[in-house]
Amino acid sequence: FDLEIVGLNPVLLQNPGMEIQLPGLPPAGTPLFLAIGDGRSLTFAPYFMDRISFSEKLQLFLGGRFDRINYKDDDRVDFEIVFSQAGPDTTSTDRTYKRFSPMVGLVVSPSQKVSLYANFGQAFAPPSTTVPGDLKAEESTQFEFGIKNRLLDGKLHFNVAVYSLERENIPIRSSFGPQEEIGSQKSRGLELEISGNFGQGLFGFLSYAFTDAELTKFTEFSLQPFGPLDFSGKTAAFAPEHILNFWITKEFSNGLGIAGGGRYLSSQFIAPDNQFEIDSALTFDATLSYRFNRFRWSVNLKNLTDKKFETRGFRNTSVIPANPFAVYGSLDFSL
Repeated sequence: FDLEIVGLNPVLLQNPGMEIQLPGLPPAGTPLFLAIGDGRSLTFAPYFMDRISFSEKLQLFLGGRFDRINYKDDDRVDFEIVFSQAGPDTTSTDRTYKRFSPMVGLVVSPSQKVSLYANFGQAFAPPSTTVPGDLKAEESTQFEFGIKNRLLDGKLHFNVAVYSLERENIPIRSSFGPQEEIGSQKSRGLELEISGNFGQGLFGFLSYAFTDAELTKFTEFSLQPFGPLDFSGKTAAFAPEHILNFWITKEFSNGLGIAGGGRYLSSQFIAPDNQFEIDSALTFDATLSYRFNRFRWSVNLKNLTDKKFETRGFRNTSVIPANPFAVYGSLDFSL
């Protein structure tokens, strides 16, 4: 892996064409942070799942997964020009994680068309390979309740779920470099999904998700002002409150198919301090396809209206523009 962050000189808002060279900072284009290394990860993860049917109306699901993960890099080089003039620091990282993650679920079906379910599960995820040192693994706990319903003789499927997800030991990128700091987050939300097969090759799909994501505990070390800043209670970065997807497909008997739909994302904060956010965006896509025997040709049109919006960026200092209108082609062959 090779992680490099290059600094740019500040500019005056009154005169954007004039760059400022601050004392003590390296010239523009000089890497402020540099991390180079070779890592390897070994994973051993046996798991089991059992479904116990007490009757047609009552089922119990039990499962578990045991993970043993070892990550190691022997010759890692970290160099931070801004905070240290002592030169690069050669270190090594050797982490081993052992976790058992249980899962239990219950399904109650009062009729053949309606199912009520509830589940509980735990999981974990190791930190990124770009983070040096022996950090704790991320741990999560989730509760979910939902209902699945089939309408119109099974042609229409309606699913709704509510959930609560808590995550501990989350690596969150610091605002002044690639260092990762540890926090915790709680997300509560609702998910709605409707899909239908209306006959004569007409299919439709709609999904909506509402998410309330909050940093329950996160303190970041800051240079300006110098010292710790408590962002507990802030909205998590890149967690849109509303997400909407819809898609309609029509397949004709001669093998021709057309499809179209859209995706809406509400505004999102780009950092835990909640100082800046990217605007909401609604984009549209379309597909034209043709099936002949075992072959399927398709042309995918992305961002039809050439909507200009932003996606993820580096903390609170930048954002990345989304892709403009684009055309993709594909050829599929089925055995």
